[in-house]
Amino acid sequence: MKKILIIFLICLSNCGIAVAEEHRDAVKWTGRASYQYTHNNTRDDTSDSIRSNFSLRLEPHAVINKNWSAHARLDTSVNMRQDTTGKVSLRRIWAEGKFGDTVLRVGKVPLTTNENGIVLSGTFSGMTVKTGKKWEALFLAGRLNVSKTGVYQAGRGYANVLKAMGLTQEESTVRSMASDPADIWGANLQYKTKQGFYGGLGYYHLKSQAYNFIDDAAEGDGNVDIASVNVGYQFSPKLVLKGAYAKAYYERQSDKSIGMGTVQDYSWEVELSYGDYNRAKKKGMWEAYLAYSNYGYVSSVMPISSTIGEMFDDDMGIANWGERGWEVGGAWAPEKNIGIVASYFWGKSITTNQRMESVLTRLEMFF
Repeated sequence: MKKILIIFLICLSNCGIAVAEEHRDAVKWTGRASYQYTHNNTRDDTSDSIRSNFSLRLEPHAVINKNWSAHARLDTSVNMRQDTTGKVSLRRIWAEGKFGDTVLRVGKVPLTTNENGIVLSGTFSGMTVKTGKKWEALFLAGRLNVSKTGVYQAGRGYANVLKAMGLTQEESTVRSMASDPADIWGANLQYKTKQGFYGGLGYYHLKSQAYNFIDDAAEGDGNVDIASVNVGYQFSPKLVLKGAYAKAYYERQSDKSIGMGTVQDYSWEVELSYGDYNRAKKKGMWEAYLAYSNYGYVSSVMPISSTIGEMFDDDMGIANWGERGWEVGGAWAPEKNIGIVASYFWGKSITTNQRMESVLTRLEMFF
């Protein structure tokens, strides 16, 4: 553990963050060990994708002074089907400053947008500023790795088509464009309440060559604007009905064919949930939900459940971009710090209407 602490302090130093000597032993470690099984099936062509992984997540928190702290997250996993072990990966590292009702984060920071994360839930390199209580504002700016986004997958698909056609030079160009990191900035405004109606608005701007593929290949300008709205009703501390909608806007070329079609330009979700499960903090905590979602490739940049197969997220959802359908699931804590999660999705591909279903089960242990 001391070696990991030294590595953590070196990473902070490289980011220009110095931890005072008297605080170097005041590092708190939390984390999660979990086993997760996922099964994705496209029933029209009987293609299956099965993952069986055990993962470990370590989250050190270091106090710098009364206002500032440093945070990181390290992940690794074991593929149970292949009996292979992954490398330890530094997924997040950021400095956090708290000044009254304002929280500033700088570094490789976590972010879940206010429309239940249907636009973006993950990490990016940059800065976020959150301020306010009942009315909460969030501002973000930085760079986003697009390798986990829907448009990246679309770009790779187009590159595979070019490869099959023997156009190797064009294939190489498309793959390079699809990997271009995106400039991103945006803002959220959210009205918060413990009971009754709540809601908010969101706006995001992204620029990357990867977005050239949403209009005729390589002809777009790579700029996309996404607007979102969310609303919910808190019937009680446990019973919540919520919904969200997001729409992508970009310049279209009327004399060109539309590469991905307008069906990928919008996302929406409605969810009814009951329960109070929160990382199994108390024995007997449980939660169940029923949802219908539609995640477009363009409007859902990296939705909250899109990286669930990587094992490193706490979300119960399993729907992904490019899919629409129903989802049911829940979680239960048989003991403190031990949780069991299960979800089932059934629906269709937005573009091809192929029937799809996914299953997720997870045993998670927090420490």
